[in-house]
Parts: sequence; C-alpha cells; structure tokens
Amino acid sequence: MTILEELEQRGARRAKREGEARALLRQLAARFGSVPAAARARIVEADEATLARWSIRVLSEPSIDAVLDGAAPRRTKKAGAASRHARAGGAG
Repeated sequence: MTILEELEQRGARRAKREGEARALLRQLAARFGSVPAAARARIVEADEATLARWSIRVLSEPSIDAVLDGAAPRRTKKAGAASRHARAGGAG
C-alpha cells in the first residue's frame, strides 16, 4: 500500500466516524432535546465501535447520560437463563 492510499483510507475512516457522530447527535437531540457540550465532546472523540454501541442504546435508554454511561448491553431473560444453565454445567 502506498502512502497516498494509506492517507486516503485514514481520511475515509475519519469521514465515516464523523458522519456516525453527527447521526448520533441528531438522534440524541430528536429524542432528548439539547445535547450538552460535554456529551457532544465525548461523541466527537469516540471511536467507531463506541459510536455504534451508543447509536443502538439511544433507542432504549431513558437519558443521554444513560446512553453514554450505561453498562454493557443488557441480556435478555432467555440469554441470562442460558448463561446460568451453562455455568451450572448444563448442556447448551
């Protein structure tokens, strides 16, 4: 890969991340109203994986803080029961 190609890829990744951040900011504003400056700053600095996680969480969390600061994604009851079963030594 040439230096030019690498720079083009970096630019494309940055543009994608910036677009995802803008989309998340629009979602948050539509759902919760004005987005505080501190939240905006976190969103602008976030990586792609974090932006993707937050863009899903905005659908179900009760506040901007919960979207950005929430714990790991919640498990469904079915998934939780399967995990307990597996830990107890049960099959699949």
